[in-house]
Amino acid sequence: MDALELKAKLYRKKAKARATIETLSITKDGYNKHSNYNYISEANYKTICKAILKENGLELKSSIVSVERFTGLGKLSLGVGVVEEYELIDIDTGYGEKSQSAGDGVDNGDKSIYKAMTGSFKYFMANNFQITTGDDAEKVDNTYEPKQPLPTQEDVPPNYNYKVEAEKKNLIKLVTEGAKIFKCTPSMLKKYHVKSIEQMTLDQLKEAKATLDEKG
Repeated sequence: MDALELKAKLYRKKAKARATIETLSITKDGYNKHSNYNYISEANYKTICKAILKENGLELKSSIVSVERFTGLGKLSLGVGVVEEYELIDIDTGYGEKSQSAGDGVDNGDKSIYKAMTGSFKYFMANNFQITTGDDAEKVDNTYEPKQPLPTQEDVPPNYNYKVEAEKKNLIKLVTEGAKIFKCTPSMLKKYHVKSIEQMTLDQLKEAKATLDEKG
């Protein structure tokens, strides 16, 4: 069996796994009190993913490619951004496909890196298997567009910069939370002539974060 046939077999298994996911009712069983939103817990997410992988003869390996620390906002002052490499393996043939996924996390203790790794894992699975919950609960308010996960390596152009995109994603999160705390979202959107914080440029996000830091 040549490489093309091995790849085709792996992709058929991925397609079958996606079809399996479409039959599931996935609900958000966790609640973040700090930012007031619901989410799929890590335990629930991994339980679902383990079942899907096992049922379709797939194995998943991961390793950390890079770790970057940054300063958060307010009480969540410790931030970590990670890039992980994942290898999805067909256990029948041993053929594997590698891709990368980024994630970040902020905390006031030592959980930042674990939050970042969980985010990376969720983004990888969401991009590869289209795991969705059928609602927009992550939206801060009706003016915001739904958040999109960072793409994996197979979906991105050659000039995609994970470091820059991870920084931008982190700033979007911090500015969104800060603007909500200080109730200045409408004025901020008006200042930068955008419909949502996600549409702001990296420079605008940096400037907005600096302004929020001055407020408290």
